[in-house]
Amino acid sequence: MDIAIMNYSTAEITTITGCPDEWENEQIEEYLFKKLNLKESEIHYMCAKSVTHKTEKYRPLEVWPLLEKFQELKVKHPDALLLFRSGDFYEAYMEDAVTAADILGITLTRYSKQMDGEGKPIKLAGFPYHALDTYLPKLIRAGQRLAICDHTDLQKKSLPAR
Repeated sequence: MDIAIMNYSTAEITTITGCPDEWENEQIEEYLFKKLNLKESEIHYMCAKSVTHKTEKYRPLEVWPLLEKFQELKVKHPDALLLFRSGDFYEAYMEDAVTAADILGITLTRYSKQMDGEGKPIKLAGFPYHALDTYLPKLIRAGQRLAICDHTDLQKKSLPAR
């Protein structure tokens, strides 16, 4: 049996191999806390027939296809507020969402599973597609240059869980 020990105070992970398979919890804890002088409050341990370690390099979350399109269009049209048709809603993202929410008096929210480049949830503001005729004039009167983005190929496969 192997015992994997994670030490909270040193951030070390140690594996003790070749322990007797018949050891019960009491014997394991006696070995760890009395023989090795480990402090119960500083470690977490687990036992298994064989413990393997895996180290992975950090990888940013996959970018949702609609957000890729938003970023691509935002580079081409940095002075335009982009409104994307997403299902039954028009949505603005990131700083466009903040602007739209302020002007239109709608709720600014965040996607819980999509992060921006700083690791923060993506900002979102949206309204029902049938209200476009109500909200569009408000944005224009506020001096916003707008781009309405309707998409069909990404719509079904790219909507993240909210």
